[in-house]
Amino acid sequence: MHSEQETPRAQILADTLDRATGTYLNEDKSPTRGVGGIDNRGSHFYLALFWHKKLAKQREDLELAAAFESLAAELAANEQAIVGELISVQGSPVDIGGTTNRPRSSQKSVMRPSKTLNEGASRDPLVAVAYRLPILGFGPGASLARRVPWTQ
Repeated sequence: MHSEQETPRAQILADTLDRATGTYLNEDKSPTRGVGGIDNRGSHFYLALFWHKKLAKQREDLELAAAFESLAAELAANEQAIVGELISVQGSPVDIGGTTNRPRSSQKSVMRPSKTLNEGASRDPLVAVAYRLPILGFGPGASLARRVPWTQ
C-alpha cells in the first residue's frame, strides 16, 4: 500500500470520498424501498455528485480541483433531470436475459437509463466508477487507482 508521500493525489481521492460518503449519509440518499424514490442507481449518482463536489472544493491540490470543477457543476445543475430519468424507468418488469451470462447490452440499458448521466460517465472516470458499480461488481478501491491517471 502506498503512503501519502508516495501518492498524495490518491490520498486526496480517498479523503474526499470519505467526506462525500458522510454527505451522502447526512442527506439520506440511500435507496428507498418503493417505486418512485431513488434506487441503487440514484444512490450511486449521488455518491458521484458529492465526490465531485468534494474534489472540486478541496485545496490540497488545485490542479486536481480544477479537473473536477466543471463536471461537478454539470452534475449539480442536472441533478433533477438525472434523478427524474432514473426514477422514470422504475415499476415495470424487465427481461435481462437470465441470471447468468446476461448480455451486457440488456444490463446497460436497465442499469444506466439516464442519458444525461451516461454522457458525464463517458467523460469522467470517477463518475463511471460510481455509476457502474452495480454492473462491474467492484468498489472504488485499488481498481480505481489503476483507472485514474492522477493517482500515479
